[in-house]
Amino acid sequence: MKKSLLLSLLIASLLIANAASAGTVVTITKLVNTEGNIGLYIRNEFYPKMFTDSALRNASTLTFHLDGVRAPVDGSKSAESISPGDERLVVLRSPWPTSTFQNLSIVYTDGSGTSNYPVESILVFAKPALTVKEVITEPPHIFTNASVTIRLKMLAAGDKDVSSINVNVLNQPKYFQITDMSNPAFLKVGEEKEFIFKFKQSGEKMPETIIYSTSYFPVELSYSYYGYPVKTVINQTFVVLNRLTTQGLIPKLDFKLDVPPEIERGNSTNLMVYAWNSISGSNKICDVNLTLTADDASIEISEGTTFLPGPYEGRADIPEDPVTTFLIKTSPSTTSKQHTLTAGASYIDCDWKIPDKKSKSINFEVKSSDQQVTGTPAPKVEPEKQVVTKAVTPPKKIGSPKTEENFTLVLILVLATVGVIVLFGAVYFFELRSRSVF
Repeated sequence: MKKSLLLSLLIASLLIANAASAGTVVTITKLVNTEGNIGLYIRNEFYPKMFTDSALRNASTLTFHLDGVRAPVDGSKSAESISPGDERLVVLRSPWPTSTFQNLSIVYTDGSGTSNYPVESILVFAKPALTVKEVITEPPHIFTNASVTIRLKMLAAGDKDVSSINVNVLNQPKYFQITDMSNPAFLKVGEEKEFIFKFKQSGEKMPETIIYSTSYFPVELSYSYYGYPVKTVINQTFVVLNRLTTQGLIPKLDFKLDVPPEIERGNSTNLMVYAWNSISGSNKICDVNLTLTADDASIEISEGTTFLPGPYEGRADIPEDPVTTFLIKTSPSTTSKQHTLTAGASYIDCDWKIPDKKSKSINFEVKSSDQQVTGTPAPKVEPEKQVVTKAVTPPKKIGSPKTEENFTLVLILVLATVGVIVLFGAVYFFELRSRSVF
């Protein structure tokens, strides 16, 4: 009995030693700004359950440090414990850094009070090095029998340039296999570039009973930021449709933007947005999130509704009334040239909850005050006429006795002429008639 107990203890100690030496106690999978405080998702890579607040327990617990100073846990927003293999959120009572970065580390203490384990650490940057600005899917609707290209527009949103960028797709998305990918190796602060991923169909067929499926492909980014090596994972998804079960039922949002073609600099105008489901007989559209942007920061956009709950049924014609109207205001500093307004929207299928998006742009001209704006012509200035003073002859009286006498004479002559013509015509007619009788 004693031998078996000693053997069990020996095996347990070996397992702990191996886990500790391998450096797989905990993994920080994601950092999140939680109401202004530092939040982190932690995965338990070890075999015992571990508790997240060492202030409440002194065994099988985690202790957090920021730049070497102990950071307390907000128990009201954090998981109390993390079971083996699970991933849970822990929120610290420490504000998110406002500049540069802080070094966050986690120390694990086991049941015997030993803390001789690898320390998990990560840098918490005030601004993220890279952020996803837009995801472009080609084609917009993905089916299992066609290839697909995903373009991630990434922005260097931090305070420093991002260098030594490498990309790795950790898992193949369902129904597809990656064939090619390309990414920039360097981004300057504020620069935006595309990360391109191309997939081909894997040959796996979608069951006929399925309407659509969501495919996941986690993208691991490794790069240098502030001179430190950084590694992060961006989880991307796209919807794969079943062509047989969705034929003619997928709705499509369409836009019409109406704005005057020209506006004087410093003035305001209205942009009316017409939106509708352009596929008759399709599912309805719900939860339209609308955004409107201008290509110039000096153009102010306000007063428009950005959330349209719907539902929008399919129709063949454009609706008469706009769904919302935005106020477009230019400033005295707005450049006099052609500008572009872009409306974008994300929405879902009301029935199947399939997400989709749509965008459309319109141009208008901003003119300075000394330029003529179409629709409001400048007043025509007539040349000033010279006034000349001269004697005025009184007009002759219309209808004088002499004029009336001449008019009567002319009328008599006209009537006499007409009478003669009628007489000769009658004689000629009766002469022809007498000849035809005899």
